[in-house]
Amino acid sequence: MNLRRIMTVCTAAMLVATGGVAAATPASAATTYTLTETLRAPNMTNFNEPLATCSGTPGFTCAISTTTSATRTVDAAFGLSRAWVTAQLKVSNATTRSVTVSCSATLSTKYRRLVAYPVGTQIFYKITQKTASGTTTSGTLMTFEPAANSQSCYLYA
Repeated sequence: MNLRRIMTVCTAAMLVATGGVAAATPASAATTYTLTETLRAPNMTNFNEPLATCSGTPGFTCAISTTTSATRTVDAAFGLSRAWVTAQLKVSNATTRSVTVSCSATLSTKYRRLVAYPVGTQIFYKITQKTASGTTTSGTLMTFEPAANSQSCYLYA
């Protein structure tokens, strides 16, 4: 007996046993993901990543002039890759961006430290996962895309 005939016989037996209703396992639906941007804010300072610092005594002129790397921060959910998220947001998937930092300030008795931070675009978004069993949406996620050669410098005590 071939496989098709066995399946036909089994299906017919199920129909008889259940009064004409055949229960079947649903075909597994593909899981889909959707990214929805909630805010794209340009010219934001990433205070979590100091690029360079200078400190000294009052009256000293701190000068920061260097080329360094600023980190591209990318949050993901549901095990999705960084590459998937950056493709949806249309930003670079590279983990860093080279930036040239240049700023100076004369230190005072109140402010004795100069710190440079990267400036860029901060993007907020949510990711929705749709499966056969339902829909789940992540909390708010964030990506920071540093701008080329753009920094903010701040004085601290």
